[in-house]
Amino acid sequence: MQGERVTHFSNIVITVARLSAFIRSSELRFGIRKSLESFIRLFLNQEKDGSVAQYINQREILSVIRELNVLIQQLRFLKLVPFPHFLSSQRAILSMQLSQINFLKTVKIGELSEERRPAKTKTQQPSLEGTKEKIFIFIKKFPRVRARDIVDEFSIFSQRTVKRSLKELARNGFIERFTENKAVYYSAR
Repeated sequence: MQGERVTHFSNIVITVARLSAFIRSSELRFGIRKSLESFIRLFLNQEKDGSVAQYINQREILSVIRELNVLIQQLRFLKLVPFPHFLSSQRAILSMQLSQINFLKTVKIGELSEERRPAKTKTQQPSLEGTKEKIFIFIKKFPRVRARDIVDEFSIFSQRTVKRSLKELARNGFIERFTENKAVYYSAR
Protein backbone atom coordinates (compact mmCIF):
# COMPACT_ATOMS: atom_id res chain seq x y z
CA MET A 1 0.00 0.00 0.00
CA GLN A 2 2.82 2.41 0.89
CA GLY A 3 4.63 1.67 -2.39
CA GLU A 4 1.43 2.45 -4.31
CA ARG A 5 1.09 5.77 -2.47
CA VAL A 6 4.71 6.68 -3.28
CA THR A 7 4.08 5.91 -6.96
CA HIS A 8 0.96 8.10 -6.96
CA PHE A 9 2.89 10.82 -5.15
CA SER A 10 5.68 10.89 -7.74
CA ASN A 11 3.14 10.81 -10.60
CA ILE A 12 1.37 13.88 -9.20
CA VAL A 13 4.61 15.80 -8.75
CA ILE A 14 5.82 15.00 -12.27
CA THR A 15 2.54 15.61 -14.12
CA VAL A 16 1.64 18.79 -12.27
CA ALA A 17 5.17 20.15 -12.76
CA ARG A 18 4.86 19.45 -16.49
CA LEU A 19 1.44 21.04 -16.56
CA SER A 20 2.68 24.22 -14.90
CA ALA A 21 4.99 24.81 -17.88
CA PHE A 22 1.90 25.62 -19.99
CA ILE A 23 0.52 28.21 -17.60
CA ARG A 24 1.22 31.81 -18.52
CA SER A 25 -0.62 33.41 -15.61
CA SER A 26 1.82 34.01 -12.77
CA GLU A 27 -1.00 33.92 -10.17
CA LEU A 28 -2.21 30.49 -11.30
CA ARG A 29 1.34 29.18 -11.55
CA PHE A 30 2.01 30.49 -8.03
CA GLY A 31 -1.15 28.81 -6.68
CA ILE A 32 -0.23 25.48 -8.20
CA ARG A 33 3.36 25.76 -7.01
CA LYS A 34 2.24 26.55 -3.44
CA SER A 35 -0.23 23.64 -3.42
CA LEU A 36 2.42 21.31 -4.83
CA GLU A 37 4.96 22.47 -2.23
CA SER A 38 2.43 21.85 0.55
CA PHE A 39 1.68 18.42 -0.85
CA ILE A 40 5.37 17.48 -1.00
CA ARG A 41 6.09 18.85 2.49
CA LEU A 42 3.15 17.02 4.05
CA PHE A 43 3.89 13.76 2.25
CA LEU A 44 7.56 13.77 3.26
CA ASN A 45 6.83 14.67 6.90
CA GLN A 46 4.41 11.84 7.58
CA GLU A 47 4.15 10.35 11.04
CA LYS A 48 4.28 6.56 11.05
CA ASP A 49 3.16 5.73 14.57
CA GLY A 50 -0.64 5.60 14.36
CA SER A 51 -0.99 8.81 16.34
CA VAL A 52 -3.52 11.58 16.07
CA ALA A 53 -0.78 13.67 14.42
CA GLN A 54 -0.52 11.06 11.68
CA TYR A 55 -4.26 11.14 11.10
CA ILE A 56 -4.34 14.95 10.93
CA ASN A 57 -1.35 14.94 8.56
CA GLN A 58 -3.11 12.45 6.29
CA ARG A 59 -6.28 14.56 6.32
CA GLU A 60 -4.22 17.63 5.37
CA ILE A 61 -2.64 15.69 2.50
CA LEU A 62 -6.11 14.77 1.26
CA SER A 63 -7.16 18.40 1.53
CA VAL A 64 -4.18 19.57 -0.54
CA ILE A 65 -4.88 16.87 -3.14
CA ARG A 66 -8.43 18.16 -3.46
CA GLU A 67 -7.09 21.72 -3.74
CA LEU A 68 -4.76 20.66 -6.56
CA ASN A 69 -7.66 18.91 -8.26
CA VAL A 70 -9.76 22.08 -8.18
CA LEU A 71 -6.88 24.16 -9.58
CA ILE A 72 -6.31 21.67 -12.41
CA GLN A 73 -10.03 21.67 -13.24
CA GLN A 74 -10.03 25.47 -13.34
CA LEU A 75 -7.10 25.41 -15.75
CA ARG A 76 -8.97 23.04 -18.03
CA PHE A 77 -12.19 25.07 -17.79
CA LEU A 78 -10.27 28.19 -18.80
CA LYS A 79 -8.62 26.18 -21.59
CA LEU A 80 -5.14 27.15 -20.43
CA VAL A 81 -3.63 23.67 -20.76
CA PRO A 82 -3.73 21.04 -23.52
CA PHE A 83 -6.27 18.28 -22.95
CA PRO A 84 -3.80 15.32 -22.86
CA HIS A 85 -1.72 17.00 -20.15
CA PHE A 86 -4.87 17.81 -18.22
CA LEU A 87 -5.97 14.17 -18.40
CA SER A 88 -2.64 12.80 -17.18
CA SER A 89 -2.60 15.25 -14.26
CA GLN A 90 -6.24 14.56 -13.43
CA ARG A 91 -5.63 10.80 -13.50
CA ALA A 92 -2.61 11.07 -11.18
CA ILE A 93 -4.49 13.31 -8.74
CA LEU A 94 -7.60 11.14 -8.65
CA SER A 95 -5.51 7.97 -8.20
CA MET A 96 -3.68 9.54 -5.27
CA GLN A 97 -6.94 10.83 -3.82
CA LEU A 98 -8.46 7.35 -3.89
CA SER A 99 -5.30 5.84 -2.43
CA GLN A 100 -5.27 8.49 0.31
CA ILE A 101 -8.93 7.87 1.20
CA ASN A 102 -8.28 4.13 1.40
CA PHE A 103 -5.20 4.76 3.53
CA LEU A 104 -7.18 6.99 5.90
CA LYS A 105 -9.65 4.15 6.39
CA THR A 106 -6.80 1.95 7.68
CA VAL A 107 -5.42 4.50 10.17
CA LYS A 108 -6.65 3.53 13.61
CA ILE A 109 -6.33 6.40 16.05
CA GLY A 110 -7.97 4.63 18.95
CA GLU A 111 -5.46 1.79 18.95
CA LEU A 112 -2.73 3.75 20.67
CA SER A 113 -1.33 1.63 23.44
CA GLU A 114 -1.89 2.86 26.97
CA GLU A 115 1.82 3.37 27.65
CA ARG A 116 2.16 5.62 24.58
CA ARG A 117 -1.01 7.55 25.31
CA PRO A 118 -0.19 10.77 27.20
CA ALA A 119 -1.59 11.03 30.69
CA LYS A 120 -4.42 13.53 31.12
CA THR A 121 -3.47 16.47 33.26
CA LYS A 122 -5.33 19.59 34.18
CA THR A 123 -2.94 21.74 32.14
CA GLN A 124 -3.21 19.64 28.97
CA GLN A 125 -4.90 21.46 26.11
CA PRO A 126 -8.18 20.02 24.89
CA SER A 127 -8.04 18.01 21.70
CA LEU A 128 -9.55 19.08 18.42
CA GLU A 129 -12.30 16.95 17.01
CA GLY A 130 -15.08 17.22 14.47
CA THR A 131 -16.10 20.71 13.50
CA LYS A 132 -13.37 22.42 15.53
CA GLU A 133 -10.65 20.38 13.85
CA LYS A 134 -11.93 21.22 10.37
CA ILE A 135 -12.22 24.93 11.21
CA PHE A 136 -8.74 24.99 12.76
CA ILE A 137 -7.18 23.36 9.67
CA PHE A 138 -8.97 25.88 7.45
CA ILE A 139 -7.68 28.81 9.54
CA LYS A 140 -4.13 27.37 9.45
CA LYS A 141 -4.33 27.26 5.65
CA PHE A 142 -5.69 30.78 5.30
CA PRO A 143 -4.23 33.06 7.98
CA ARG A 144 -6.14 36.28 8.67
CA VAL A 145 -9.46 34.89 7.53
CA ARG A 146 -12.71 36.74 8.21
CA ALA A 147 -15.34 35.15 10.42
CA ARG A 148 -17.86 35.60 7.61
CA ASP A 149 -15.65 33.60 5.22
CA ILE A 150 -15.34 30.80 7.77
CA VAL A 151 -19.11 30.66 8.21
CA ASP A 152 -19.54 30.60 4.42
CA GLU A 153 -16.92 27.86 3.99
CA PHE A 154 -18.62 25.66 6.59
CA SER A 155 -22.17 26.32 5.46
CA ILE A 156 -22.95 22.63 6.01
CA PHE A 157 -22.90 23.47 9.74
CA SER A 158 -25.19 26.03 11.30
CA GLN A 159 -23.80 29.51 11.82
CA ARG A 160 -24.27 29.06 15.55
CA THR A 161 -22.16 25.87 15.55
CA VAL A 162 -19.35 27.56 13.62
CA LYS A 163 -19.36 30.63 15.89
CA ARG A 164 -19.38 28.42 19.00
CA SER A 165 -16.45 26.40 17.63
CA LEU A 166 -14.53 29.61 16.87
CA LYS A 167 -15.16 30.87 20.39
CA GLU A 168 -13.94 27.60 21.93
CA LEU A 169 -10.85 27.51 19.68
CA ALA A 170 -9.98 31.08 20.72
CA ARG A 171 -10.62 30.35 24.39
CA ASN A 172 -8.38 27.26 24.28
CA GLY A 173 -5.57 29.20 22.58
CA PHE A 174 -5.62 27.50 19.17
CA ILE A 175 -6.61 30.65 17.28
CA GLU A 176 -6.49 34.39 17.81
CA ARG A 177 -9.45 36.72 17.27
CA PHE A 178 -8.99 40.35 16.27
CA THR A 179 -11.11 43.13 14.82
CA GLU A 180 -10.19 45.48 12.02
CA ASN A 181 -12.59 48.05 10.52
CA LYS A 182 -15.62 46.38 12.12
CA ALA A 183 -14.70 43.02 10.59
CA VAL A 184 -13.70 40.05 12.80
CA TYR A 185 -10.63 38.09 11.71
CA TYR A 186 -9.06 34.88 12.98
CA SER A 187 -5.56 33.49 12.66
CA ALA A 188 -3.83 30.38 13.99
CA ARG A 189 -1.41 30.81 16.88
